[in-house]
Amino acid sequence: MNHERKFYARALVGVVVGVALGTALSVALAAPPKLTAILVDPATKALKQTAAVKATVDDLRLVDSAASKEKPVPGEGHLHYQVDNGPVIATTAAAIAFHELTPGPHTITVTPVGNDHAPVGRPVVLSVTIP
Repeated sequence: MNHERKFYARALVGVVVGVALGTALSVALAAPPKLTAILVDPATKALKQTAAVKATVDDLRLVDSAASKEKPVPGEGHLHYQVDNGPVIATTAAAIAFHELTPGPHTITVTPVGNDHAPVGRPVVLSVTIP
């Protein structure tokens, strides 16, 4: 009977480890989210010292990171927007506008991030020149 218990205990450990490794492997092999971002009507907006961005992201559910206490959850996250080297705006908004931009060239970086604010995909960098 003792040998039988050891066998079942080892089998159970094997199953638990296998499930854990399988879950970790499937998360590790998951493709990163695909982010697309564009400037909306850039020429007209630039004349108003504004840049409007519209983003779409596949394979990432946009959620408030506070809901998960900023703990990573596979398939969840939000977007980070940054104009030049300014502050990062963390939001679930797929559309955002930046107003009162100074004349000259500007870059707007949009990055898909996890609930812990770590990048989970490639950023998109947009350029606009304000006359």
